Amino acid sequence: MLKEEDADDFSFILIGLCAAVKVINSQKRSVNTAKLRELTQEVYLKIVERFPWAVVTQSIHRILAHAHEVIELNQGFGLGDVSEEGLEALNKLIRQMREHGSRKDCTMNNFQDTFHHLWDRSRPTIVEMERKIKRKKAKLIISSEIEALVESLFLEE
Repeated sequence: MLKEEDADDFSFILIGLCAAVKVINSQKRSVNTAKLRELTQEVYLKIVERFPWAVVTQSIHRILAHAHEVIELNQGFGLGDVSEEGLEALNKLIRQMREHGSRKDCTMNNFQDTFHHLWDRSRPTIVEMERKIKRKKAKLIISSEIEALVESLFLEE
């Protein structure tokens, strides 16, 4: 359980991380990299100073310490089109299909069945059906605060 004095700092860290990730995943609007750098530095320092026992993973370090640099190298736009999240999600799907939806008599048949499953899933009618089936996630209570912070990190058009 968090102490009351730590709750505000933890909330700031959570909101800052959410906003940074949303900006990084954007790709159609110019990012104010100076403001993004300032925000991510504040979040990073807050983690290190207030929660010294917390382990900062490599992924979090890259977001907080280097995201603004990579966005600058991408002409000031977010990295939505160069993100690896889609590929990582596909690895999980391939593993699941190989384990549960393909023959296991030989490697060739296993890969062939997996390929056919992936090919079937790429059909527009099936993609549309999957979109309709998926439910919208409930918005966080603090989502308006995150959205306001995200909007402040973009340059005016």
